[in-house]
Amino acid sequence: MENEMNAARENIHKGLDIILNRAEVLGEEGMTALYNAKRGAAAVRDDIGYYIYRKPETAILVAAGIGIIAGLLIGAVQANRKHFFSIRLQ
Repeated sequence: MENEMNAARENIHKGLDIILNRAEVLGEEGMTALYNAKRGAAAVRDDIGYYIYRKPETAILVAAGIGIIAGLLIGAVQANRKHFFSIRLQ
């Protein structure tokens, strides 16, 4: 009986070691992915800044266009929501 308990204890320890090692590897991979994402975001930010510096008029027009589209979409969603609730309340 004691041999079986020792074998079970040893198997549990081996399993825990495997889990802890895998968690450590995943943690390191996650940190690497986070570092790469930060570098990529910084590069995009720098590219956008350079583009705005080189072509400010185009950047303003693009931003205005995005704002108009976002406003139209939000307005459409709100109008649809009001219409939906007025039907439901009747």
